[in-house]
Amino acid sequence: MKKRIFCLVICFLMVFFSGCGDDAVSSNTSAERGSLTDGTVSSSGSVPSGSSSAVSSIASAVSSAVQFVSSQSGSTESKPSNPSSSAASSVNSNTQAEEPQEKKPTHLIMMSDVHLEDYHKWYGLTSPDRMTKMVGDLNNFYQKDPFDHLFILGDTSLDFWENTTYGGSYRREGRSNTKTLIDDYLSRLTAKNQYIIPGNHEQYSNADWKKITGRDRQYSVVIDGWLFLMLDTFAGELDADYDHHGIYTGVDMTFVNEQMAKYPDLPVVLCAHYFYVDKESDLFRSLLKNKRIVCLFEGHDHVDTVEQLPKSLGLKKVFHCGNFSYTKNHNIDEFGSWGWRNVYISEDSIKIDYYTPRNILDGGKKVIPEGIKQTAVEIENPMK
Repeated sequence: MKKRIFCLVICFLMVFFSGCGDDAVSSNTSAERGSLTDGTVSSSGSVPSGSSSAVSSIASAVSSAVQFVSSQSGSTESKPSNPSSSAASSVNSNTQAEEPQEKKPTHLIMMSDVHLEDYHKWYGLTSPDRMTKMVGDLNNFYQKDPFDHLFILGDTSLDFWENTTYGGSYRREGRSNTKTLIDDYLSRLTAKNQYIIPGNHEQYSNADWKKITGRDRQYSVVIDGWLFLMLDTFAGELDADYDHHGIYTGVDMTFVNEQMAKYPDLPVVLCAHYFYVDKESDLFRSLLKNKRIVCLFEGHDHVDTVEQLPKSLGLKKVFHCGNFSYTKNHNIDEFGSWGWRNVYISEDSIKIDYYTPRNILDGGKKVIPEGIKQTAVEIENPMK
């Protein structure tokens, strides 16, 4: 900046002295003639004469140079606005504002075996009390970590049940606790995207199941580029005229192949009430080695463990989804308390943990603290 001022001042002085010599000649000539001619006008408006006029003019020139350079400087107070610069700044500002933020993973919850029924108190709570607690826990958790979708992987009830004393409430009395669960409890949840499949205690015909839940016994769901296959593996002896615990029929591979062909570029997550892998077909066992199959979710055994299948079955992980009824062998410490799986899906991966709300059981004799029970497992999207 100083260098620019110095150069401009020199230029002004050179111009001035060049003109000053001519003025001096003219002045002397005019004096000899006894008359005045127009000369350089000073800042005060007088005509310069002699050396004092030159000094005054030099000062004026220097002042003008300094003011000129200052007007061209980067001062935010005095610098005139530049429309093109302002427009560029506006464009840059808009561009920055419109840059897409990194998308948060979509949050799903996987549950199973909530068993709304009329016969038991589990850990001191009746079924209506348990369901009220479950709804409250889910809604409270939603405030902390909102979830978009809720999956329940079967055993919503004991509507069909091989029990000599009670039997199933639907077959014996025509009373569907699955319908009560949906109408009276799940309807109060903040998250409205809900997906339910039957377990071994919901042996409804497909038509009756669809009337109750709004969906077939098995179907597929696509969420943010992930294909979830909701499989019915207890499809034997439906709507029977006798009580039974459900008859395992295995995975419907025709349905699986159709859905995978329909969505050929999506990673696949298999969900069922349970997978008896040892009872499955060779086609299913071969399917597990397909790289598109990411993992499996299941319920039925009322535990929250994670198991890994052997290499011959693709080393796939199976995530058991716990319960909100009774824990296997009623051993909460070993097999986990009431809760659910958090599932976070993004373009690049699926991330899974198990969460337990604060549970006060058996009249306060057992207190389960709130928290994430398991270290999250993250599996990369194999289609990326």
